[in-house]
Amino acid sequence: MDETRPGPAWPDRQDDRAYGYVEQLTSRGWAWEFLRRNPDFQNHLTNALRDAERERQVRGHYQPAFEHC
Repeated sequence: MDETRPGPAWPDRQDDRAYGYVEQLTSRGWAWEFLRRNPDFQNHLTNALRDAERERQVRGHYQPAFEHC
């Protein structure tokens, strides 16, 4: 299994089949499983994505005068 492929955010903890993929995880995959559930990481990611979108919007409307030189 590709550990970077998006999966369910919260597997059903009462369903053993929901965790079958963990048998294939590498250490990198395990790190991602813990990181993606970390509330601090989730907050930082949300803020970073929001800031990136704002930056994209600002750059989309701003055209420097020297760009066509």
